[in-house]
Amino acid sequence: AGAIAPPDVAQRIEMAAASAHRRVGVVEALLSMTRATDGVHWRQFDATELATVAAARGIEVDASQLVSAGVMSGDSDLLAVAVANLVDNAARHGARRIQLQVHCTADHQSVQVTDDGPGVAKGALARLESALERFEQSGEIDSALGLGLTLAASVARAHGGHLSLES
Repeated sequence: AGAIAPPDVAQRIEMAAASAHRRVGVVEALLSMTRATDGVHWRQFDATELATVAAARGIEVDASQLVSAGVMSGDSDLLAVAVANLVDNAARHGARRIQLQVHCTADHQSVQVTDDGPGVAKGALARLESALERFEQSGEIDSALGLGLTLAASVARAHGGHLSLES
């Protein structure tokens, strides 16, 4: 028979495990950012591959549009990491549901993550947009973006695109 830890010990163990899980996520994100700057491993892949990553994030996901989105071109692993970070950000900031869409034409493709969260205040959105603009122009990393948005912006940049935000 296994022993049951007292509530205060169990709580500390749970906090330590959550902290370790976050650190693993940070390391994975940093490795992905490094890979994004090293170059994109281009390949053709079905847009529905992104649905699995979004669905595994503990938030309700509507990815029904991906079925008709078609074939994408790019590094599916990097794009999946970017989507996962955007979905995680949405969940962390109060969203309960997201909609994931992909739009592909002969010369353009985009991934859109829309959530039902409370949104970002105008001043905060302006700071984020300014930080993204600096990142786009010079590669300057701003702590205002946090790791998730910086990673998503890095992946977009590596694919010849950019990250944009709306509230």
